[in-house]
Amino acid sequence: MFDHYGDVFRWIIKQKHVTPGTVVDAGVSTYKLYKAYNENGYLQLEELLKLMHLLDLMPSDIDVVLRRRLINVTNSTWYQYSWQHIQPLGYDALARTMQLKYETDHQRKDLEAYFEFKALDGLFVRQNWLQSPAAAELSKAISDELMTMETWSYAEFRVARYAMLHIENPAGIQMWAQLLYRALKTIDQRYINRNTVLDIFEWPLLRAILRGKRELAETLLQVAQVADTNAADVMLFGRGQQRLFDIYADILHDKPHARRNLQEHLSDFVMLSGDRKFIDGYQKILRPLWEE
Repeated sequence: MFDHYGDVFRWIIKQKHVTPGTVVDAGVSTYKLYKAYNENGYLQLEELLKLMHLLDLMPSDIDVVLRRRLINVTNSTWYQYSWQHIQPLGYDALARTMQLKYETDHQRKDLEAYFEFKALDGLFVRQNWLQSPAAAELSKAISDELMTMETWSYAEFRVARYAMLHIENPAGIQMWAQLLYRALKTIDQRYINRNTVLDIFEWPLLRAILRGKRELAETLLQVAQVADTNAADVMLFGRGQQRLFDIYADILHDKPHARRNLQEHLSDFVMLSGDRKFIDGYQKILRPLWEE
């Protein structure tokens, strides 16, 4: 576990092979970067945001470091963690705890946490959950909840990743895409960017591909295309995500070597991020593709 966000930056910069020149180009001097490695609070807010943008860090990632606690599902400390910092076998316990908290306190944040951890438990623990009726049932509940809200925060975009799994026709996907892009116009673009949009469409796209729903998958690929107004506005991870979507399109269109390209892309992600646990989960979800 990292002691403060300077340690996070140091580790990610090393893993992603980000050069000092790239950091300078992003608007943060190397002197300030090296000072920030050792001193909390040294960077000004704008400099912190620039560096987070460059390294694809969200506010919740920093929150995990600055407010870390021992995880205890009997109290409310869970929300100070990103889901990446929790072992997958703990997702179900957290989902059930948040469901009970919501039934007692009726706080939306607890309901959304229940949705997220329930979906994560399905994706990374339950075999073939993404193609199952259980995924569609949870998706419908999430969609109904989001439809009642006039504006979304970042938390709503997180659970929106699972809100289209129940949709079975292109018209429904197009309607949801319009809702999503309207919501995007009302939120701070420093925190919601192209990679977030791709995240939202990825699981329904994979579900459609795995279930052989070609027309639905084609529609999802179409609505996930976001025009680049400025290349600098696309986070590094977002560019990698776009490459992943290009490979999904090749798989859908039965292009030669598409599956091999997907395997290589996932291997590259492990090398850049050091996160084998996450990719192992992806491999389980994609297993039907390898077995074809």
